[in-house]
Amino acid sequence: MISSPTIKRPTVAARRWVVSQIGARRHYAIPAILERAGLLERFYTDLCAEAPLVRALEFALPRSLRPRAVDRLLTRTVSQVPRQKIQCFPLFALRRILSRNDGDSMADSYRTWLEANRRFNLHVVRAGFGTGDTVYVFNGAGLEILERAKQLGLQTVVDQTDAPVAVEESLLSRERAEWPAWENGTVHRDDWLLMADREKAEWALADTIVCGSSYVKDAVETCGGPVRRCKVVPYGFDGAAPTTRPVSKPSGQPLRVLFLGTLCLRKGIQYFWQTARTLRGGLFQFRAVGPIRLTDQAIQQMRGDVELVGTVPRSEVGRQYEWADVLVLPSVSEGSANVCYEALAHGLPVVTTDHAGSVVRDGVEGSIVPIRDSEAIAQALAALSADRDRLAAMSEAALLRAADFTLEKYAGRLLEALVPESCQERVH
Repeated sequence: MISSPTIKRPTVAARRWVVSQIGARRHYAIPAILERAGLLERFYTDLCAEAPLVRALEFALPRSLRPRAVDRLLTRTVSQVPRQKIQCFPLFALRRILSRNDGDSMADSYRTWLEANRRFNLHVVRAGFGTGDTVYVFNGAGLEILERAKQLGLQTVVDQTDAPVAVEESLLSRERAEWPAWENGTVHRDDWLLMADREKAEWALADTIVCGSSYVKDAVETCGGPVRRCKVVPYGFDGAAPTTRPVSKPSGQPLRVLFLGTLCLRKGIQYFWQTARTLRGGLFQFRAVGPIRLTDQAIQQMRGDVELVGTVPRSEVGRQYEWADVLVLPSVSEGSANVCYEALAHGLPVVTTDHAGSVVRDGVEGSIVPIRDSEAIAQALAALSADRDRLAAMSEAALLRAADFTLEKYAGRLLEALVPESCQERVH
């Protein structure tokens, strides 16, 4: 919750913002921050818990009869934004949900995303921007909105949530070559090129590009993007977390190692499994939690080395952090992984890569290793298992680091980056 009195509130000279996003990105932090600061004009999304259709389903269907998809929708709460400022597009959302197939290849996913993003944007453009004079969109999902905004002379912001598609696909092409039986289907340059071109067109129309990490900013520059318009704004943890960790377990007990996120090549689940194989027979337990986007062959390879939990409701994610002693995220490419912020807030040391966009400092709250280096991950985990005092010290450091990356602090950083100081005054 954003409740601190240090949030900056603009004066009457400040801009009015229209935010557009598909899904619950960052748990709706952007519209909530802008509303709290008195800046939000309106918020467009596909579907959320505040939509009349979703509220009707909640009352019409007993909990025992609700499909999982309905329960997920009920967790999409935009609690800090007045309902009259939220506009959803239920028919678009239902069509998108019904057409979703977890077994789709990445090539299929790119085609689906392109069409869905275009249709959603046209809905937003037709609905209009009200008295808004600034639009905030997310990469790959804002082109038509930006084009219309520029026609109207509005200010524009693009949130670059990940490294550009061209950079990620360059990295992933090697992963697919080295792990050919792990991902459904094949991906060719023509499958992702339109999305990459779409991102570049959005950059050309953006007055500001918000990047969650320097890794993303550098990747934009690699693609020839307007790096001078990029601003790095690390995210923040949204939710309650313990303020202390349990006393570290004796060295004779297994070190519990958690992977949390989509099980796919981009997130580096293959290197998590390699690490588990390397440390097999030692005092380690490996658990992977999240949607599985892998072939049956890959899943069978991992079984026996890694406990595969699958998807868990958002309300149960905290229990996974409580189970773990350390989080491992061997991402090949990220924007700035939310799970790293959450793990720190739960007092977990984090072992992740230099491509994860993490705020973890090597040797302080965990370890930063090169991508594709399961041996480095294994060495970091073996050191923590052998030295439980070091584990405890990193756990305490994680909690201290998390205090600098709360949702409140994120709000302050974002407003400082986006709202001219001349248009701000502190709220007391």
